[in-house]
Order: sequence, then structure tokens, then C-alpha cells
Amino acid sequence: MWHLNRFGMFSNSTLKIVAIITMFIDHIGASLLYRLIKNGYFAAESLDFWKECYLWCRVIGRTAFPIFAFLLVEGYLHTQNVKKYLARLMTLAVISEVIYDLALSASYPPDWIRTQNIFFTLALGLLTMILVQKAMTMTTKYFWLRWISVALVCGLACLVAGVLRFDYGFKGILVILIFYILYCERGMASLAAYLVMVYTNANSLPGFLMVNLYNGKRGLRSKYFFYLFYPLHLLVLYGISVVLLK
Repeated sequence: MWHLNRFGMFSNSTLKIVAIITMFIDHIGASLLYRLIKNGYFAAESLDFWKECYLWCRVIGRTAFPIFAFLLVEGYLHTQNVKKYLARLMTLAVISEVIYDLALSASYPPDWIRTQNIFFTLALGLLTMILVQKAMTMTTKYFWLRWISVALVCGLACLVAGVLRFDYGFKGILVILIFYILYCERGMASLAAYLVMVYTNANSLPGFLMVNLYNGKRGLRSKYFFYLFYPLHLLVLYGISVVLLK
């Protein structure tokens, strides 16, 4: 287990709040601003300004996923009931999908975009960690069989994430697995995970840096806040766009 970081300044709840805020900013850009820009809502003289706002929202939003991936691993290693944890993630994934598709549709009236929300990525990441642990602890005199099993589980999970177009795709699963496998080497895990993300998500660096300032403390109890916030904020953003483009 990781030891408490004496230089750490962020508790579990603080990291979660930062991730939620940056995700919200990202979705303001990706859903509301993008739709308004695409549908010609803004006057020509202000269009460049709003495009710049959109880009900055997306840059800020890249901070969120590394934190969510790290907190998922923390949750898995400290939860008292991993089956309930997985069930919560899957339930929210299904409930949020229609709202997610509506909110992040590029046009109005909305079309159905071909990506799945972040809860599918997190749920698959959690399931993969469970299966990896089972593979590593299975009874066999052939140690190489364990590693083949681990490789097959990880490869299949990445394939599913890519084919079904989960948010962040196979890279999201790899980031989660890196945080899990290199759990005792936080700096190395962050560096390796960032290198996985850097080509398409170079702006995710602040999230990886913040993970290294985690102090190991729980902080505020907000177990269900994110579960409620995720679909609700997407619904609100979609509702605003409908009103403005009516």
C-alpha cells in the first residue's frame, strides 16, 4: 500500500472535487458551447472569442480523467464490497448514456453520437482489475500461466473499450491498469500513464501531478455526490442548449 505522502496536500475528496469541476468545465465546452457554435448561435464578431472559450474548456477538462482513474484504483483497493461498487458504476453507466448522448450531440435536434460515457470506462476498468487479481492469485504451478492470463484479460479489456468506443478508449483502460499494477510506485505510475495519454491528451499533465500530491486521507464524505452530479449536470447543459436554440 502507498504510505501517506508528507508533501501531500490533497485528500481523496479534494481530488474528487477538482475532477468534478474540471469535468464540468469540459462538458460546458464539449456540449453547450460546441452545439451553440455549430448551430450559428453566436454573432460573427464574437465567434472567435467563443471558439477560444471552447478550446480552453477542453484543455481544462483533460485534468479530470487521470484523477478519476486513480480514485477508481483507490476505491477498488479500499472498498468493502467490490460487487456493489461495480454494480453502482454499471447502473450509472446505463442511466447516464441517453443523457450523455443528448448532451454531447454535435447538432440540434440531437443525433446519437457513437461514444459511451465515462462510467462504462470506469466499470470496465474495475472489472479488469478484479480479473487481473484473480488471475495473479489462481492456483497453478506454472507461473507463466498467470502472466498469460493477465495479458489476455488486459488485452480483451482494451479491445472492448476500443471497439465499443468507450470514453478514452483503450488508453483509459491502460491508465487505470498502470495505476493499479504500479500502485506502490506513484511517480512511476503517473509518468507511465501520462506517456500513454500524451499523444492525444497532453493537457492531462495537471491531473497526473495532482495525484502525486495525494495525502492518503479520505477528507469529506461524498460517496454518492458524483453519481448524482454526473447525469444531472449533463441534463442541465442539454436543457440550456435546447432553450437557447429553440
